[in-house]
Amino acid sequence: MAYIPFFYSYFITIATAVTLFGFLALNIRKPRRLHALCAVLFALYLIDITMLWMVDYIPEFKEFFDYNQTEVRAMYSLFNTCMVFAYRGIVGDLLDCPISTREGMIWILCLAGILTEGAVKSDWYSFAVELVVPYALRVWSVCLALFIYIRQRGLVERGRRISALCFIMVYILMEFAEFTLPNTGARRIPFEIMGFIYTAAGMVYLYLQLKASDQALKAMNYHGFAQAHNLTRREEEICLLVLQGRTNREIAEELHVSIGTVKTHVRHIFEKAGVATREDLRDKAQAQTQQ
Repeated sequence: MAYIPFFYSYFITIATAVTLFGFLALNIRKPRRLHALCAVLFALYLIDITMLWMVDYIPEFKEFFDYNQTEVRAMYSLFNTCMVFAYRGIVGDLLDCPISTREGMIWILCLAGILTEGAVKSDWYSFAVELVVPYALRVWSVCLALFIYIRQRGLVERGRRISALCFIMVYILMEFAEFTLPNTGARRIPFEIMGFIYTAAGMVYLYLQLKASDQALKAMNYHGFAQAHNLTRREEEICLLVLQGRTNREIAEELHVSIGTVKTHVRHIFEKAGVATREDLRDKAQAQTQQ
């Protein structure tokens, strides 16, 4: 039984490292904010797993870790806050609502406050940095994610909505479990389960990206579909990106145009094709190109 934690840690370390480098490679080939945020999240996971390895098998580091958990709690809060920031960014990008400049400034101020905790000799400030700020950001991120999910309903394709909802629900369940289960020391079982689920989801996403590559879509006769519906050259270009699952924001960034311009073109494409949603457009395009 003593070997089970060892092999589990070994397996999850390899899986996390593979997923991290997979997203780094994917971000180089297809630069997107979502891919970069996933790479950041799995880099944090890898750091966390490495620390757990060292706590389990290096007695000196375990003493150092225990000391930091009691005496330098701000570093622990900083690490967790960075993870919550990555979660918020990933859900926002899935729902085509990334972190705004104003919200980004709030995150920066919170991170700066945590970093300066050691310089401010105040019990109230330490209490706010170690407990109030991290938990307030978690509650804020969950509530905002649910609000964005409801607001973006119908504006984002179904696959991305389902992925975002699953991501949110797993996070909520594991946070609830963290509060209800007893403290088990360095290993926080709910968050290890959450990390395992997100790592598995990341590997599935990478596999699907490899399987359903852009070349497969381009090989289909979408040019004929565009001609059949009198799409302009620009509308044809945007139509292909929509069929590849890109959001309006991602299309705007790739084509270097405004989101409003993309929305106008998408509306014209829907009108010409006689559809109401992106899923309908994809179904109609695939049906016509396979005839």
